[in-house]
Amino acid sequence: MIHSKILNNIPGIQHGFGTRFDAAPPNTHLLQQVHGKKVVVIRRGDEAPVIESKGDSPKADAWVTNDPSLIIGIKTADCVPILLYDPVQKGVAAVHAGWKGSLANISGEVVKIMQEEFYSKPSDLVAAIGPAVGFHCYEVGSDVADHFKKEFGEDRQVLQKFGRKFLLDTQAVNRRQLHEAGLLPEKIEILSYCTHCRSDLLHSVRRDGDEAGRQVSWVELLG
Repeated sequence: MIHSKILNNIPGIQHGFGTRFDAAPPNTHLLQQVHGKKVVVIRRGDEAPVIESKGDSPKADAWVTNDPSLIIGIKTADCVPILLYDPVQKGVAAVHAGWKGSLANISGEVVKIMQEEFYSKPSDLVAAIGPAVGFHCYEVGSDVADHFKKEFGEDRQVLQKFGRKFLLDTQAVNRRQLHEAGLLPEKIEILSYCTHCRSDLLHSVRRDGDEAGRQVSWVELLG
């Protein structure tokens, strides 16, 4: 299990970025991820979805909750997992951001919903951006690159030309979006593990194809 230093240093939660060797904690709530920007909100006192099979899970790409009885998680194998915590208002989020979700600014959407639902101040939030396919390994075509050029201009931390292709850094995209949503730079951590390179530790669809497994990233509030 991989842990964020910044989240470990703040009491009140447990979390983990799973590897190919780790199972999620029992009763972790997972989503049917659809590469969009829909966010499921579960407030303290709400009934959580009863999930008896995969088909019962909500179709969305992020959870937010202030209920300490729930463990929320998302699955990735190259896409970006993001865990957020508000230590003041006591809320957490688990986010799945592929390139489509990143382009749609799912990170910013989660921050906005935490403000609306839990009265979170973005400057209080802490975020850990977990293992994903690295900048040097994530080639995209001009069709995808054009979308990010339109959104981010010539930001070379996000997109660089590489022969006939482009290299895209989805971790950097989400870090920028979290910062633009109001998070302080020192409260955003990137865990620099490349899923494509680390075959010893992490699943990767780009490396292993459609049969690749998934790692689960999860977070829970402590009562």
